[in-house]
Amino acid sequence: ADISGSTDVGGLVGDNDGTIERAYVSGSLNGTSEVGGIAGDNGGLIEESHSTAAVTGTRRVGGLVGLNNDNSTVESSYAAGPVTGESFAGGLIGKQRIYSSSVTGSYWDTQSTSQSSSAGGTGLTTAQMTGEVARENMPAFDFNKTWRVSDYYPLLRPVSAESGSLDGVRVDTPSTNVAVGSTVTTPVQIEDVDVGVGAIETTITLT
Repeated sequence: ADISGSTDVGGLVGDNDGTIERAYVSGSLNGTSEVGGIAGDNGGLIEESHSTAAVTGTRRVGGLVGLNNDNSTVESSYAAGPVTGESFAGGLIGKQRIYSSSVTGSYWDTQSTSQSSSAGGTGLTTAQMTGEVARENMPAFDFNKTWRVSDYYPLLRPVSAESGSLDGVRVDTPSTNVAVGSTVTTPVQIEDVDVGVGAIETTITLT
């Protein structure tokens, strides 16, 4: 997304009063106030979402949400794009209202956002949020069903992976010669090449 505006500027929506789930935004956003990677003004629920968009504004500017308004919630999300603002600028949330608003299980990269603080969330370094170590450093994320690690930041799994199906399965097995009519049991590794469910070790019988 490459979006410019004045007030309530977001990569997905300007003003959210509903539910945003499993969203991702990249690109650049420019505005004056209430500017955020996913939503400029959040009055609803944002969960399992992330933004690497560059966010620039004057006030109430956040990597994910510019203003987390009353009766709003952000859960299991992160921001990692550069954030620039003059007042109420935060790596994840620019400003948060105190009436029934919350941010839980969410993170921002203090280095890539260039923001050491946020109105909500937990700040981590780039090294802490990328690769396998993200599992340990981002414990609120469900890496078994919703998120997967990568060489980059955590990525959302396709919905099909959550339901237990595998797309684009690759089976790697050692070279084993099986004579006609004989039976052999050999270890294999099954990997979902689309979502990175890797190295599921099991045994199969070949006849």
